[in-house]
Amino acid sequence: KEVEVLKAQLEEAKLAARTSLEDRETLSEVVGCQAEEAHTRQASTQSHLDEVELEEARSQLSVMRARLAAAEKEAEEARTAASKQQATIQAIKDKSKQYIKQLGDDKRTLEAEVQRKADEVAAAQQAYAELEDRISQILVEKQSASG
Repeated sequence: KEVEVLKAQLEEAKLAARTSLEDRETLSEVVGCQAEEAHTRQASTQSHLDEVELEEARSQLSVMRARLAAAEKEAEEARTAASKQQATIQAIKDKSKQYIKQLGDDKRTLEAEVQRKADEVAAAQQAYAELEDRISQILVEKQSASG
């Protein structure tokens, strides 16, 4: 009878040891699963954070692209305005050159006209002086003939 009791206690101890071992294995599996879940959650959280950062980066990139497009448009408008202004300046320069040339031509024409008039005045003065001399001669001859 004692042997049977000892056998029964041994079986109980074996069963308890097996149960304890199974419990430990189960606990190990549970802890392993929990660790895996925690790792998965952490990875998921990191993935979500990465997605948020990526979305923020995309948003910033979109803003930068819009700013770049606006700056390029402003630069093109400035180039167009500068080109128009340069064309206007060139037209003014061309007109100025043309006007200055015309003024030079007019000056030469007027100088020639003044010279011609001066020559006419000199010729008229010469003719007047000759007439005065002739009149004086005639008067002298008349006085000589009368006297």
